[in-house]
Amino acid sequence: MFGTDSDAYDNAATNESEEAFYMKQWRKDGPLGVFLDIVNYINTPKQWSIFNDCQNGAAAALPTDSHDTRREPFKPGVTRWNSYHDCFKRGVELKYAIDSYASFHIQETEHAAEIAAANNNKPPTVPSWMLSGGLTAADWAVITEYIAVLEPLKSATDRLQGRGKAGTHGALYEVIPVFESIIAELNTRILLFSVVDYEPSEAPEDHIAINVRAARKKAAIYLDKLLKVPVYYAATALHPRYKHYFKRFWVDKPALLHTTHLGFEHLWSTYKLADAAATTTLGSSSGRATSSFDDAIDSVLDQDTGVAEDEYSGWLAEPAWTADQYKFGCTAVEYWLQQKPKYPNLSQLAIDVMTIPASSADCERVFSGTGRVMEPQRRKIGSELLAALICTQRWIKAGFQPPNAKAAATYDDDELNKQFEIDTWEPPSTEPLM
Repeated sequence: MFGTDSDAYDNAATNESEEAFYMKQWRKDGPLGVFLDIVNYINTPKQWSIFNDCQNGAAAALPTDSHDTRREPFKPGVTRWNSYHDCFKRGVELKYAIDSYASFHIQETEHAAEIAAANNNKPPTVPSWMLSGGLTAADWAVITEYIAVLEPLKSATDRLQGRGKAGTHGALYEVIPVFESIIAELNTRILLFSVVDYEPSEAPEDHIAINVRAARKKAAIYLDKLLKVPVYYAATALHPRYKHYFKRFWVDKPALLHTTHLGFEHLWSTYKLADAAATTTLGSSSGRATSSFDDAIDSVLDQDTGVAEDEYSGWLAEPAWTADQYKFGCTAVEYWLQQKPKYPNLSQLAIDVMTIPASSADCERVFSGTGRVMEPQRRKIGSELLAALICTQRWIKAGFQPPNAKAAATYDDDELNKQFEIDTWEPPSTEPLM
């Protein structure tokens, strides 16, 4: 919404500077700019009081059986995921209160300007939205349309950040399919605007088309970066539901499929070579005396004739998961734990890549939870005890039950030291906090 990408203008090079100027003006004085200025202006106790009065007035004007929409508006922030989507969505819910709040300040500004003019004084300096007519019905329609454009990004974030015990979301194997779904959604929206002629004066503005094209380009750049990291492809290709995803969805991209699969084959070969090296090491330590005749015979008997099938090729021939198996069956990690006896090397690769979180959201939640534990009264907790508390907390939330108090009470000091190595824990620092 606020990026600068000349390619997104889809215009002649001679018109790029003019297009950039108009887009800058629209972002400042258009529906989104005015709405954000109004919401961000509610930032002092006085303004919150005025807004609450407007909310009470809007709620009183609604029918008695209507849903009470008295809530606080969201403030957007560049470091908060989907904050603009949430801000716009909450704004639509508070439409009547926001319109009332804007009208109050617009009328106050007009009244102050009249008094200043009567006294030959300068009019008061106020934000530009107080000198406008506020948000019109068409402006709210634009805000609603941007909510629809941002909705897939909100859904993608919720899916990839993961939060729950099922283990079906927030995993690396969903990253590429989700990114491709986002790009497909943006392409569909671009097609809706491809037949619009923006030249007539009564034609709609082209800001949505420009911003959607810019978003599509940015998403494609990130997807290209993801495809250069083999673990993303491997996590998807080794999922029992997505095992044929690339072959079917990239049927019109043979070059991309070939290049990306080569990266996966290289990653897979490292696991096969590691296993072969371990097998050779074990075989050489048997202690059995060998001769040149034995070596010659072994070289023929152990020769690779092509009969031994590659684990990945064998697994690929097995049927993929159905939608019901994916929704109601075990997780992908549990599946590969069950497959370890049959595919020992491939299962190790699959488990290694599938246990990588798709985003840092869960780590950030741990950091936030740790901060809440370290209250001022607990500043002297040592790092080991703090780690034990947070680890236990995460285990309990994940469904793992610690020993009951009765069983724990039977442990003596030696058993506790042996299990947790408590005697090696470092005492908390006595240095004053800076």
